[in-house]
Amino acid sequence: MTCVSPKVQIYAARDLSHVAEGKLGRLEDDDLRALWRLMATKTDTSCSDSALSLFKTKELIDGLLEFKKTMKKTKRVAAPVLVVGSDAVKPLERIVELSPSIGADELKELESQTDDVDLLEDQHCLTICSWNSLELRFGDIVSKNEDDSEEAEAGRTLWRALIREFTKYDVIFLQEVPASEFKVERKTRLISEWLTMYSEESWQLFFSDPSGKDGKTSGARTHVHACWTRTPLEVLKQTTLTTVESSIMDYAPLQMVIRDSRFSDPADQIFVVTSVHLPPDGRSTDRDQQLKRLLSGYAAVDTSEFRLGTSFGPHGLSKEAPPFHIILGDFNTFPGKSNNGHEDFYGLTKNHLVAKLPAGAATSQGFEHYDNFLIDTTSDARLLSSVSILPLKRTEVKLSDHDPIVLTIVESRKSRQKQAWTSSPKEEQ
Repeated sequence: MTCVSPKVQIYAARDLSHVAEGKLGRLEDDDLRALWRLMATKTDTSCSDSALSLFKTKELIDGLLEFKKTMKKTKRVAAPVLVVGSDAVKPLERIVELSPSIGADELKELESQTDDVDLLEDQHCLTICSWNSLELRFGDIVSKNEDDSEEAEAGRTLWRALIREFTKYDVIFLQEVPASEFKVERKTRLISEWLTMYSEESWQLFFSDPSGKDGKTSGARTHVHACWTRTPLEVLKQTTLTTVESSIMDYAPLQMVIRDSRFSDPADQIFVVTSVHLPPDGRSTDRDQQLKRLLSGYAAVDTSEFRLGTSFGPHGLSKEAPPFHIILGDFNTFPGKSNNGHEDFYGLTKNHLVAKLPAGAATSQGFEHYDNFLIDTTSDARLLSSVSILPLKRTEVKLSDHDPIVLTIVESRKSRQKQAWTSSPKEEQ
């Protein structure tokens, strides 16, 4: 399975233009290898993963700079003939025959000088991954008898491959984690060790309180939400949301206030994140009621208790920049759907939230739309954000039927126009 970071995709899309040794040096080796594969495809160059894995950082950077030179030479070829229907349209004849004004050696020297020019500013981005893990059944991470069979080791190998992909992201939320991990961290502790090993960075692990259907807190089918945050992210607040407007929440959501001080503007540093796992289609009445109550309670004007006491940008009441609000996870439905003639069945629009993944995007093995990121309209209007789905190859029988989803929030320069949170309060619909 392959996951390419947004920055790597951007560098490859523009053929490494304005990407010099300095920018390449700030990428992880895995990202350099991913960029190498993309450039090899574009230049029709053979690329062996086994050989590529042996390259060190300096070798990877030098090779990518060679790709960049190759792309520049390719772009200097003559323009192709334009074909319209069955008739070929020949290029215009030159009025004056042109000759090169500089030699090849001089051109190569000029190109090497521009390679060191860092023209574009780096843009920090925060990446958040969410996945319904199906009780961590993806292979056997840790067996009761410390199984060292080939089959068990094959399962652990699959897990390590997945965790290595997860190290590309700053925040990782897992839903449907067995509540036993809350008391004795077996699988989640090993995941933490692998995250640290593959990223060579520190991670913090957080849990919601155990809960299940109808508010049960122990026994079978009791789960927790697990969240890992990468250093230097700070978790300022944490809680488990058990009840909203008299509705008991199944698999009670984990709520966190996270600060990312790497954003240069303090107004962009605070994120309020809620991880949900709502009832399935078989209990659609419970699911619909809980989702409606969650959205209306979260966006309430008269109370902020369902959003960790934080301000909500769409109300326009805050003197300072409000935080970026995110509700993510397994909704077991499309939160923006229409139903029975109701255009805004769950109240998504009424409560000033936006579903980032469209209804037509499948997030499950059965091609259903279950998972999503909801963000408040103020944050959606003032900050750059994008989403993606990681389509898993399900060669393992016990693999979760959900695909991981990813939200990327990118730093951008601010325009001179008045910021959204300083406008007059909006009237509730």
